[in-house]
Parts: sequence; C-alpha cells; structure tokens
Amino acid sequence: MKSLTTVTIPDSVEVILNEAFNDCPQLSTVNMPAHAITYGPQSFINCPKLGIAAQKAIKDTGYTGSFK
Repeated sequence: MKSLTTVTIPDSVEVILNEAFNDCPQLSTVNMPAHAITYGPQSFINCPKLGIAAQKAIKDTGYTGSFK
C-alpha cells in the first residue's frame, strides 16, 4: 500500500487490526467515523505523512499507538 494517500473508514468498522496501515509512506488523509474503534497497537505505524489533524482524528476514535 505504498501509494495509498487517502482512506475513509466506514461507519460499520469496529476493529482495525495491528499493522493494517503499516508502512504507508504517502498516507496523509484519513476520514474517520464518529464512534470509538478497537485498534491493534501498531495499526498506523510508519505513516510519516499523517499530519497533526489526521493523527488527532484517529486518536479521537481510540488509537493509542504510534504513527512513526
């Protein structure tokens, strides 16, 4: 998924597995649902282009892992 730049997580998603978006160096935009999600500890690891707003949107749904 090295060329993935944007992802929209549907409202129906309740779980995002560990390393689901691992090593997505171009991922910069993530559209999240308004509800809490259960995450694997490194669901968004190695996503260096995720800005502060995208990281906040992800963390607001319960993610506590790293983005680097």
